[in-house]
Amino acid sequence: MYNHNRNQSSIVTTLRIATFMVFAGRAWQHLFWDAPYRTLFWDQDWMEGIVGVLTGLDWQNYATSPATDAFIRWLIIFSGCFYALCAVLSLLIDGKSKAWMGRLLLLGSAGLTFLAFLYMKEKYFHIGQFFEYSAQVASPFYLYLMVRHQPDLRTLLRWVNTVIAITFICHGLYAIGYYPRPGFFVDMVINSLGVTESVAHKMLEIAAILDFIAAALLLLPQTQRAALWYMFFWGMLTSLARPVAQVGADFFFTDLHRWLPEFVFRAPHFLLPLVALYLQRQREANYYALVSDPDTVSA
Repeated sequence: MYNHNRNQSSIVTTLRIATFMVFAGRAWQHLFWDAPYRTLFWDQDWMEGIVGVLTGLDWQNYATSPATDAFIRWLIIFSGCFYALCAVLSLLIDGKSKAWMGRLLLLGSAGLTFLAFLYMKEKYFHIGQFFEYSAQVASPFYLYLMVRHQPDLRTLLRWVNTVIAITFICHGLYAIGYYPRPGFFVDMVINSLGVTESVAHKMLEIAAILDFIAAALLLLPQTQRAALWYMFFWGMLTSLARPVAQVGADFFFTDLHRWLPEFVFRAPHFLLPLVALYLQRQREANYYALVSDPDTVSA
């Protein structure tokens, strides 16, 4: 017999894990490595006027000041600490939690949006770069909705599917070469599979086409399940490819420390499809329950 409460719990648990991993991965990145804050704070066109008003410094003194670099480094560390706090909150928040916990989780989602903007700016404002992070940005928001507001699950399924499709389409735009194909993509394929460079380029083109097809199949109820299972497995493989392709035996622990967070904060890329599968199961169960006994299913 279908267990409604168990499925609800699976949805929340999967969102909780996805949210924890994206925040934990970003905290790891910020506290031990780097984040693209300098692409904003060292942009003369954007910041010169603001710097002059706030500090009275000319651009040359601001840009070369050790205090400026220290400020950026401490801002990155502060952001890492904040993401670590959000990771902890994602494990604790429930329907009885204080309102401030939910607000901090939403603020964490806003922080991830700002980070996506910085990556987009770093990539010459390729809009696909911004929306490639949709699954990461949306996971905390969806967790908040599930534990605090109990949204209509059919509507939530549509929004989750939309975010998944956008994430995969934008990833595919780089793989197929609509935007300049990152050399890192090619290196990952070569290092992971041992193929030649020309074969790696061809494999990326095929993968991009499959991403586009899977996103299109999400529009059809008859093909949603197959598309989501593909996205779950493919999202996991592409996330794992980061550490697998870059971690070597000679500097195993150093490489693992550097590249493992690249997998961790991409967890929503494969966990959100799993959330959508649970939501789809819930929708189907509600339909059959409604047909058999309309009084047992609430709107």
